[in-house]
Amino acid sequence: MSQRVSDDAMAEVIAETRSDSSSRRHGGGDDAVVTDLPYMHRVGTPPKQPLFQEIKHSLMETFFADKPFHKFKDQSGSRKFVLALQSLFPILEWGRDYNLKKFRGDFVSGLTIASLCIPQDLAYAKLAYLDPWYGLYSSFVAPLVYAFMGTSRDIAIGPVAVVSLLLGSLLSSEISDTKSHDYVRLAFTATFFAGVTQLALGVCRLGFLIDFLSHAAIVGFMAGAAITIAMQQLKGLLGIKNFTTKTDIVSVLHSVWSNVHHGWNWETILIGLSFLIFLLITKYIAKRNKKLFWVSAISPMISVVVSTFFVYITRADKRGVSIVKHIKSGVNPSSANEIFFSGKYLGAGVRVGIVSGMVALTEAVAIGRTFAAMKDYSLDGNKEMVAMGTMNIVGSLTSCYVTTGSFSRSAVNFMAGCQTAVSNIVMSIVVLLTLLVLTPLFKYTPNAVLASIIIAAVVNLVNIEAMVLLWKIDKFDFVACMGAFFGVIFKSVEIGLLIAVAISFAKILLQVTRPRTAVLGKLPGTTVYRNIQQYPKAAQIPGMLIIRIDSAIYFSNSNYIKERILRWLIEEESQRTESELPGIQNLIVEMSPVTDIDTSGIHAFEELYKTLQKREVQLILANPGPVVIEKLHASKLTDLIGEDKIFLTVADAVATFGPKGPLETLFSISDNSSLMRKYKGKSKTRKLCLCLQSIFPILDWGRYYTIRNLRGDFIAGLTTASLCIPQDIAYAKLANLDPHHALYASFVTPLVYAAMGSSRDIAIGPAAVVSLLLGAMLSHDIRDYKSHEYLRLAFTATFFAGVTQLALGVLRLGFLIDFLSDAAIVGFMSGAAIIISLQQLKGLLGIPHFTKKTDVISGIGSVKSAIVHHEWNLETIIIGTSCLIFLLITKYIGKKHKKLFWVAAIAPMTCVIVSTICVYITRADEKGVSTIKHIKGGLNSVSANEIFFRGKYVVRGFRIGAVAGIVALTEAVSIGRTFAAMKHYTLDGNKEMVAMGTMNIVGSLTSCFVATGSFSRSAVNNMAGCETAASNIVLSIVVLLVLTLFTPVFKYTPNAVLSSIIIAATTNLVNINAVIMIWKIDKFDFMACMGAFFGVIFINLEYALIIAVSISFVKILFRVTWPKVVVLGKIPGTSIYRNIEQYPKAFQITAMLILRVDSPIYFTNCNFVKDRYTFFFHL
Repeated sequence: MSQRVSDDAMAEVIAETRSDSSSRRHGGGDDAVVTDLPYMHRVGTPPKQPLFQEIKHSLMETFFADKPFHKFKDQSGSRKFVLALQSLFPILEWGRDYNLKKFRGDFVSGLTIASLCIPQDLAYAKLAYLDPWYGLYSSFVAPLVYAFMGTSRDIAIGPVAVVSLLLGSLLSSEISDTKSHDYVRLAFTATFFAGVTQLALGVCRLGFLIDFLSHAAIVGFMAGAAITIAMQQLKGLLGIKNFTTKTDIVSVLHSVWSNVHHGWNWETILIGLSFLIFLLITKYIAKRNKKLFWVSAISPMISVVVSTFFVYITRADKRGVSIVKHIKSGVNPSSANEIFFSGKYLGAGVRVGIVSGMVALTEAVAIGRTFAAMKDYSLDGNKEMVAMGTMNIVGSLTSCYVTTGSFSRSAVNFMAGCQTAVSNIVMSIVVLLTLLVLTPLFKYTPNAVLASIIIAAVVNLVNIEAMVLLWKIDKFDFVACMGAFFGVIFKSVEIGLLIAVAISFAKILLQVTRPRTAVLGKLPGTTVYRNIQQYPKAAQIPGMLIIRIDSAIYFSNSNYIKERILRWLIEEESQRTESELPGIQNLIVEMSPVTDIDTSGIHAFEELYKTLQKREVQLILANPGPVVIEKLHASKLTDLIGEDKIFLTVADAVATFGPKGPLETLFSISDNSSLMRKYKGKSKTRKLCLCLQSIFPILDWGRYYTIRNLRGDFIAGLTTASLCIPQDIAYAKLANLDPHHALYASFVTPLVYAAMGSSRDIAIGPAAVVSLLLGAMLSHDIRDYKSHEYLRLAFTATFFAGVTQLALGVLRLGFLIDFLSDAAIVGFMSGAAIIISLQQLKGLLGIPHFTKKTDVISGIGSVKSAIVHHEWNLETIIIGTSCLIFLLITKYIGKKHKKLFWVAAIAPMTCVIVSTICVYITRADEKGVSTIKHIKGGLNSVSANEIFFRGKYVVRGFRIGAVAGIVALTEAVSIGRTFAAMKHYTLDGNKEMVAMGTMNIVGSLTSCFVATGSFSRSAVNNMAGCETAASNIVLSIVVLLVLTLFTPVFKYTPNAVLSSIIIAATTNLVNINAVIMIWKIDKFDFMACMGAFFGVIFINLEYALIIAVSISFVKILFRVTWPKVVVLGKIPGTSIYRNIEQYPKAFQITAMLILRVDSPIYFTNCNFVKDRYTFFFHL
């Protein structure tokens, strides 16, 4: 059995001897050999590092995995300076070995790509709606800069079709007059910020961001862009003068068709099609015979020369053939003073620059990596970004627009035999000579030929073979490809790009939030355990269920994994019962693919353990990695599970807890359960009943309801009602609404939930945090919260909160709420509790004027001002503080003695009754004590016609509703899962969302605001002995009686008491112990927690949510983008290979390098993984 070991004893093998056998068996979940006697192996725990060293190591592994500073170690100051210059300008390093042979290759390739780039530059400038000479300028300056700073030997720099089209599309959407000087200035501004973006990514080593545009998305985007570019060239190819400025295919085809009778020029068509056919034939020749690549390379220049001469001789320009006319000669003029560094176009320049810079960088790095792999040299991605950024910044100051690596030119450069980046210098010199001497010769060049050059150049961007391969390999990649493709051709280049990135992100989120889990079985004749779906002959062990989790366990998937494991357990137990096989006594979780676990994951395992305990099933862990075992110890989860139930291998766990003797009774069950299994083989009537029971769980559990259940629910309902009524009146004030709306919410919504909810313990009604959030967001849009429009917006927000919740449940998108991690929730709730308490100082101190802002600085400022100006009421303070002390004492009693929970439960109602009588008798309201005065009695009025379904408040209502709905859902599901784990039943997350959504939709139609599960009420409900959701019905009936009979009683209830009730209710939301535990387990989680906390108290609740979700989301991207690649070694005396960092005594095999990637390999990390492989190999 395994146990935690000291560092010096780490990874030692403990042999157990059996008297009836002298042979051995080495166990391994992934790698084992067959012998007879099992070894028990200890799980290694890596040495605990100091915090600073841990952070430093993490940063180095993430951002400096290639160890770029290693070469500076132990060097003199002058040598370090030289190395730094060589790092910044690689030409200083490889230039020392440059010779005449290399120059010969670079000279030939430079001349060849120059013959291709000059006509392309003239054409691509038109795509960006710029004059042709800007294309030539860009192919003169940028290649010179890149030659000194770039690390690729093959990339040919200059304008490219896709980036030119994208730039032209984005710029023309800002300035429609493309001939204006401001348009040119905006182009230079965008180029400058494209360079700044690229340079920043390189310097900050954030190049991984470009990897979020996946290969599949790039294939679709490029194909769509190629078709769009080709369609745009129909203007020049057909000689159409009046052409649409839109890029979508429908608009372009309509423009072409509408000009068919009067707009086409047949001489232009003849010239254009002739040279297009010529160019396509030369491309085909070059593709068929690689040695004739130069035929395709020089064909654009031949086309330009021949067509120019033809037009000049025949005077075709006099017959309507459009020509270039004039190209400005000379060297690039300075454009430094043309860039917008202020004014209305600055924001547009930044936005366009970032987008075009990222796309340009993606294309260049992809091209560079392709040719680097072909020539077997290493491309430094970060240096490439610095080089690209510098060249575009310099280009923006010298009349150039965005440049990057061109695939067609780079391919020609490669095939022409280039040796180094000097080929770019040769090309640049040729372009310079053209600018100085040859530009007048292009005067008669027909635009139709430039159009045909562009069409021929983009043909190869439509990669049908790649699309077919994507379909075969990964359907999700194919969806991303098609999304980008259709987005470009039917909407715009920008929309296509946005769709591509969105689908790529969606793929990451889906695979992170819904990781695979597999049941493992034993391969016959071995101790190897494998996925029974992949290996059908693998057999399961009697009395055991072995599950492997194929992912790290984070907040985004922890609940899914826990619920999936429990579903596996229930399904397997059901199938084994049907097959008359032994039940399950042990659940083994094989954790070798689990590379990390966070606070939410730890909590999920704690809940799983408690659930299994009640089912009398032991939880056993096998092969946790170094990070995981360290966090298990930090959280004391190892103490809970038991050190003796954590093993190095599955085989060890089976040998210890499995059936003794030969395992001949192994079995296989191939049937897999599904969501629709219960409907299989049932009649239509039965199916209808099952469907209704699924929607309304009350129809299921109601059949077994007894008097005993009713007794428990009745007492719990009455007890919860005594707590909720004063809380409702108080929480309505947080939302800036009249008290009766909160009572309405505690009457209607619990009834709906009782019929549709799957939790037995949740008590429904308004909650403090959601009420505060709702009030803050509503008052941001409508400051006068006494106005009728404020009330209507509250109903509208409640309606859309319900719609959001219902949609998440119906579409089974509940995983989205998991992106608000446990750590973020702890920080958010703690901050909200402080803000709520601070806001209640208005009522507690009797302050008449208080800030509407929710940040702590504004709140303290209001209190300070009131104290200085004596704007407070002594009688109010006495009443409020007395009640607050009483409430806190009763909470303490209820916490210390669980059987006295009812003391804390009835304390708020006691305070309300006593304080109301006190104020009534003493007439304290006449001495300045603020009271409720009036609560509207009677049943809820219908508010369906009050909801904004059109007008300016619809979007605001939807925004507020979506945010409030998700927060309310997160709180309710979290509470429900907690109590479900305590009572050993399963909470259906999707049913909860449907129930919550339906109840809030119904609530919005009956004058209620957003309701959810309240932790304080649910805790009381649970402790009072509730049996089912019928306790909510009892609660609802009591509230109804209060609404119809007792509302006048609250006329003299002081607001100070309501404030004290709110403060007392929120004290438990500040969970210091949880914050400390988060710090111990996961520093990234702690950042999310503190981000949410400080966001709430110093800014506002909405921004705090954004900060919390953003940090949590960054964590996912961080883990997915930079997976660990570890070296494996052989544990002495075994055939088990494990991480040499976790097991220092594991040794590497001579002449072999064994690496393991601790992550699935996606588009986001594939290049990083490849670079790590290369690094380890060279190391």
